Amino acid sequence: MDSSSAATTTMRLRATSSSSSSSSSSSFFSIPPTQKPSSLPFKLRTFRFRRHQSLKCIQSPPSDPTPKNPTFSCSAATLSPSPASAADLAPSKLRRLVSEFHSLTDPLDRVKRLLHYAALLPPLPDSGRVEANRVMGCTAQVWLDAKMDHDGKMRFAADSDSEITRGFCSCLVSVLDGAAPEEVLAVKTDDLAALNVGLPGAQRSRVNTWHNVLVSMHKKTKALVAELQGTPPFEPFPSLVITADGIQAKGSYAETQARYLFPDEDKVEELVNVLKEKKIGVVAHFYMDPEVQGILNAAKKHWPHIHISDSLVMADSAVEMAKDGCEFITVLGVDFMSENVRAILDQAGFQKVGVYRTSSERIGCSLADAASSPSYMSYLENASRSPRSLHVVYINTSLETKAYAHELVPTITCTSSNVVQTILQAFSQVPDLNVWYGPDSYMGANIRVLLEQMTKMTDEEIAEIHPAHNRDSIRSLLPRLHYYQDGTCIVHHLFGNEVVNRINEMYCDAFLTAHFEVPGEMFSLAMEAKRRGMGVVGSTQNILDFIKQKVQDALDRNINDHLQFVLGTESGMVTSIVALVRNLLGSAKSGGAKINVEIVFPVSSDSMTSTSTNSSSGLSPVKMGDVILPVIPGVASGEGCSIHGGCASCPYMKMNSLSSLLKVCHHLPDETDNTISAYEAARFKLQTPNGKSVADVGCEPILHMRHFQASKKLPEKLVFQIYRNTRLFSFSRHVGSAASNRMGSTNGLASAHGKRPLFSFGVISDVQYADIPDGRSFLGVPRYYRHSIVILKRAVQKWNEQKKHKFVINFGDIVDGFCPKDQSLDAVTKVVKEFENFSGPVYHMIGNHCLYNLPRMQLLPLLKIPRIDGRAYYDFSPTPEFRFVVLDGYDISAIGWPQDHPSAIEALRFLQEKNPNTDKNSPVGLEGLKRRFLMFNGAVGKEQLEWLDGILQEATELKQKVVVCCHLPLDPGASSKEALLWNCDEVMGVIHRYNCVKVCLAGHDHKGGHSIDSHGVHHRTLEAALECPPGTDAYGYIDVYDDKLSLTGTDRMASTDMQFNPQSDFQEKQHQRL
Repeated sequence: MDSSSAATTTMRLRATSSSSSSSSSSSFFSIPPTQKPSSLPFKLRTFRFRRHQSLKCIQSPPSDPTPKNPTFSCSAATLSPSPASAADLAPSKLRRLVSEFHSLTDPLDRVKRLLHYAALLPPLPDSGRVEANRVMGCTAQVWLDAKMDHDGKMRFAADSDSEITRGFCSCLVSVLDGAAPEEVLAVKTDDLAALNVGLPGAQRSRVNTWHNVLVSMHKKTKALVAELQGTPPFEPFPSLVITADGIQAKGSYAETQARYLFPDEDKVEELVNVLKEKKIGVVAHFYMDPEVQGILNAAKKHWPHIHISDSLVMADSAVEMAKDGCEFITVLGVDFMSENVRAILDQAGFQKVGVYRTSSERIGCSLADAASSPSYMSYLENASRSPRSLHVVYINTSLETKAYAHELVPTITCTSSNVVQTILQAFSQVPDLNVWYGPDSYMGANIRVLLEQMTKMTDEEIAEIHPAHNRDSIRSLLPRLHYYQDGTCIVHHLFGNEVVNRINEMYCDAFLTAHFEVPGEMFSLAMEAKRRGMGVVGSTQNILDFIKQKVQDALDRNINDHLQFVLGTESGMVTSIVALVRNLLGSAKSGGAKINVEIVFPVSSDSMTSTSTNSSSGLSPVKMGDVILPVIPGVASGEGCSIHGGCASCPYMKMNSLSSLLKVCHHLPDETDNTISAYEAARFKLQTPNGKSVADVGCEPILHMRHFQASKKLPEKLVFQIYRNTRLFSFSRHVGSAASNRMGSTNGLASAHGKRPLFSFGVISDVQYADIPDGRSFLGVPRYYRHSIVILKRAVQKWNEQKKHKFVINFGDIVDGFCPKDQSLDAVTKVVKEFENFSGPVYHMIGNHCLYNLPRMQLLPLLKIPRIDGRAYYDFSPTPEFRFVVLDGYDISAIGWPQDHPSAIEALRFLQEKNPNTDKNSPVGLEGLKRRFLMFNGAVGKEQLEWLDGILQEATELKQKVVVCCHLPLDPGASSKEALLWNCDEVMGVIHRYNCVKVCLAGHDHKGGHSIDSHGVHHRTLEAALECPPGTDAYGYIDVYDDKLSLTGTDRMASTDMQFNPQSDFQEKQHQRL
């Protein structure tokens, strides 16, 4: 539009606007007429640069170990030499627009006003109504054109074939046309919720229109800024474009995927003939190699006993094939899938049906392997010591794992599509239940994020997800939801920060799909897209259903369209997607609209490894089927990310080749030469620790899930098992038959058995306050930086109200490492002042985050820690019977000391020897307890060890019981290996030399933990205040008795009874007598 019409339109728009400012967090249609808008729901940061200065992204640096939720926020240049008036800024315009619509109480009046805005929007010329300007995801056709004028301001023009949608576009253009780039990018989709406009009965689709047009404005703005600054554009991901006429591949990887969508007819015929002749059924997972899937899809037209699905359905399909007369079943998947097929067939009475894999070698699975590790068994043992516990295990685990787990803790399997409903139903059906999810850490973290988001929904919205829950019940269950933190799928691990950044830049307006198991960055991105109707998070079948629905919607509209889907899961799905889409497009009426469907494969630079025969690594080309691949998928440094690179593909699944399938089929039955005996899926002959069949016990959690899927309730048998285990737990605690069963894990008052404590003290750990937006840990766990100090305030208030605590111990990390360094001193001072509001002494210890902010010599006086040449270890005795020893876990450390300090030099030398990684905070390649050798940990020095030995000797002579406190945990049973003190074995060697130490308390590992070591010493790692969602807490107090310490925790901090070891007391008395 020309400048005169633009000016006229702007004046007319302003003439209709109210001058009062407003905002609201209410839903799109339900703002009461009496509600008054207040302030705008976002803050605008202004960044001004000259025209050719570089741009900086408003995101954390790559080294950030706590990745933030991905957003579309990126700073841009403000190219105008003079500031605009406040009234002309986008926030002011949006406030006026919000106020205007809020003033209209009648929905019909709001619709009329929207149509009025539609009439003000100049029509877009035909040159602007092009495919490149189409806005995806809108019910109507919407076009958006964007340019940057000579003053560096954004100029938008939009149009739609729907008058209502034109009104939406007109409103957004009125707010953002003429705005600086950073103003455009500062407006978030959540800010538009304050606009109370739209048509009743079509709420969700209208909200999506707002959101999708805004996201397109973001994308075009960032592209124009990048072009102006000379920033090279991202290279696109490889993709397949599917039309009614065929398939176009973009990039060599996509060409490889497409090659097998039109399979070799001779191979198809060969396979069909042998399957028919020998009555062989085939069950295959979605993630098969495209060559295999292409052949199977074509063969299925001639032989019905071929089924491609998720792992859950594979065994069911095998049973149906056996019922129809198949004498053999070939399984294309990883080994636990063939194990399940074998076991389920046996359970169904088809013991004579042979089950064969398609590889003579072990076909592993990184996730299933994690669930069979000692650390996972330790995780389950902790669960078994907690009353009313249910283990929810992902279906993609071995039968052996399910069996061993079920004997420890009552277990039910789940899939990514039913895991949330399973957990919610369990909490509603069993009061005070503890749920232990595993082994997929990403899925566990994402489930927690999802439930935390539910606490911000209304009770009505929550009831739509699960009728038995509301905001209060969701808040109350969060502290009782646990998940394993050391298990990942190597495929989903590839969808990390690099991939997310590129999706943000190039594909933010596309449809996003993701499994629950992807890392937190990809999950958050897909969840944001899901909220505006542009994404799906769920199982493989959920993703297929979503794509099918969107394609069908486009066909029903009968308008030329280009749909773009980002495939945030294993690339083997593409065969099923292509088959589905081509079937839909082929069934459409001839002469109808032209629909293009593009499937995008996100590629990570570390998703491929070169396999050149000249490689120093010794890798050689991989033969898969009849094809020699020059690269193999997997996490390693390699050829980098490009349109010709490889996508996230599972190397284990690709071991199922077409040549192996044909070999197995041709040699069946294997009665003479045992040529394929190594391919047979053997029956489980193992027994569980209780002497039962692994196959029988391992199938029960699957049957529990089947019951839940059919009835939407946990089976009574499973509920009985939960209560039975609780009674056994209670009995075990009562008789005290095993030291490990003395732990209490209920979140209430710990029983004092009628005795008065000698004294009590308050505890809190890892506040990590910072005046920055919320973020995430490297495992995807949410972190609430500003809220953590609120928890501290509540803790101090509660301790003062209780009027019984002699002192408080803070276990370190009071300010987070991501606190801006110019705010470090103020932040530390602010937190210390909150502690000083306690009516007694406070004892501090230093943590790694403390040292990221301030050097030791500045930090220790603020914390009132007595200094010994800058060291921070000391002891105190609150009563004659007890002594507390506070260790300095960063005595030898690469952080906090000057670089030329002997402690820093020694630490760096130690890390160089123990950790071969360039990034000394990375545990990659380190095994077992060696994973503690990371830069964010530290060690106790020689002088401090000698001091500790002297203190414990003195305490023994004085008949004192000792509590050792250290920021870093000292026992692997109470902590992740990555969080341990470097020389924890040396320190425990000194502690075990005496019998006076009863309990070791620590922080650092935010999830918390409890163990009892071989000498009967309790180790309790305290849960972090930082990771408490608003409305929850993590602090407590400890009652001290002559025979135990009893921790009473709030919410996330579990209460724990720590009964002293009688044998240790006896040995101590003997030692004293001597």
